[in-house]
Amino acid sequence: NIQSHRAWSQTVASLETINANKPIRQVAGKRIVKLYKRILQEGSSITPESRDEDLHELRKTCKKFRYLVEFFHVFYPENVVRDLLKTLKQLQDHLGEFQDLCVQTVQLSDFAEQMQQEKLADTKTIMAMGVLVEKLNVRKAAIRTEFEHCFRTFAQPDNRVAFMKTFSLQNQSRGRTV
Repeated sequence: NIQSHRAWSQTVASLETINANKPIRQVAGKRIVKLYKRILQEGSSITPESRDEDLHELRKTCKKFRYLVEFFHVFYPENVVRDLLKTLKQLQDHLGEFQDLCVQTVQLSDFAEQMQQEKLADTKTIMAMGVLVEKLNVRKAAIRTEFEHCFRTFAQPDNRVAFMKTFSLQNQSRGRTV
């Protein structure tokens, strides 16, 4: 049905160009604020019982947010953006270490199992790999326990005010407006 396809195409075209006449800073600021709020929501919902994947999803959202802020940083006060990114990087480093430990434990366990099945390692080697996995799991648990404090530091009221003051639409008249 050609008529419904045309209507759909026009809707898609109008959605694609809806921001075309708006200043870049306004569009970027709106997206940055949206991602910031998503970070706060995702991070606040993480509990000690949450899945490891939930922390990984938060990490990915933080990456998207950081890319946006870094790409559009010229529209905002340099010293403010630098301080805000420093806070974000601390959270990202924490989440990155946790993710690295998750990957390392799974890969090492899988590697040990494969070596055992293929008779490529003796008992001592497999046991040593098990000890290493256990040490990685202990570090992973410690990082997981520290997450709440790390996130609270990122999401503290002073930081929230600074983020919102810098990127919200109410403050779009300051700085470059290309």
